[in-house]
Amino acid sequence: MKLAKIELTKKDVYKHGQQRGLSSDLSARYFIHAVLGELFAGRAKPADYQDRGRAVRVLTYLERRPQDLAKMAASPESYEVARWDRCAVKDMPEEFPSGMELRFDLRASPVVTKSSAGEGRNHKGEKKTWSSGTEMDAFLSQAWKSEENDVTREGAYRRWLERQLEGFAELESFSLKQYSLPEMTRRAPDGDGGRRVTTFQNPDVAMTGTLSPKENFVSLLDRGVGHHKAFGYGMMKVRPA
Repeated sequence: MKLAKIELTKKDVYKHGQQRGLSSDLSARYFIHAVLGELFAGRAKPADYQDRGRAVRVLTYLERRPQDLAKMAASPESYEVARWDRCAVKDMPEEFPSGMELRFDLRASPVVTKSSAGEGRNHKGEKKTWSSGTEMDAFLSQAWKSEENDVTREGAYRRWLERQLEGFAELESFSLKQYSLPEMTRRAPDGDGGRRVTTFQNPDVAMTGTLSPKENFVSLLDRGVGHHKAFGYGMMKVRPA
């Protein structure tokens, strides 16, 4: 597995989306997702999108050098969007030594999918309901079911991450760096054979801390953590603690 840094020019990203008939109502993350999907045949997930003014820097894990993969998979239009002269690649370890401690940084969408319908109350005592299959912020999922008011966002997200790491690593320390609730867009079937743009609010959370990797930890890095990995979430960056 390789860690790759790819730079995309925003102007070219939007031009590519317009050529593909993407609606201007879609978010920047969707346009980047569309380019990466063509460049690497959908393999550039999880990824981390970093705004650099006129450009977007994408960090992602790939099984091959991005230039080699793109030469096989990319359309000519998507291939031209990438700034290949600014691409950088490094090999990742095949496994991490037992007992090693790693520091991690993660930008994630900590949501859970409700397995059944239910109801609860928010901190104001207002009744809240959800249906089976509802995607919900992990903090709200815990807070609305608790009879106490001591559920914190940091505590809820730590427990969410511990569940994600089960079988792959032990979480040693955790800190919530940043939280926001931006609007996201995606395309969904409209029932008539077409696709429509849907907008929803999505928790955007930056986390950091330390962990102890287990034998198959590399497979978690490759797979990513949590939901919406195709839209720039779930990539865990690690370094020795």
